[in-house]
Amino acid sequence: MVYPIAVGIVSAAHKIPLEPALHGFFHAVVSNWISAGSRLIPLGQTDSQRVLARLEPAVIGHAKRAREASLDDLGSATFRADLASLRHETQYTRLFGHERYTLTPSSRRSPDDDNSGNISNG
Repeated sequence: MVYPIAVGIVSAAHKIPLEPALHGFFHAVVSNWISAGSRLIPLGQTDSQRVLARLEPAVIGHAKRAREASLDDLGSATFRADLASLRHETQYTRLFGHERYTLTPSSRRSPDDDNSGNISNG
């Protein structure tokens, strides 16, 4: 995973202390998850912010656990995620694809395209 490494490098380069860097990192991760979830379920922006606020104690707790962890406590395995990533480009259904647009490689046009390069409003 490149993102955590990039956050660590940038935080160190800007002399951001570990505690706020971890808190910001976990806050951003949870915020991204909520953003994705709001596209899957009927969850508006206000409710999304409420969910994020309710998860803030967990964010703080995980940042504290990460700060106090030794190298022996750390580790990760993303075998299933790696396999899913391999199939991503050939996957038919996309999570955030819009049904009005074709998903086939031969055509990237909207059904509203009038073949002149202009998109109709209707």
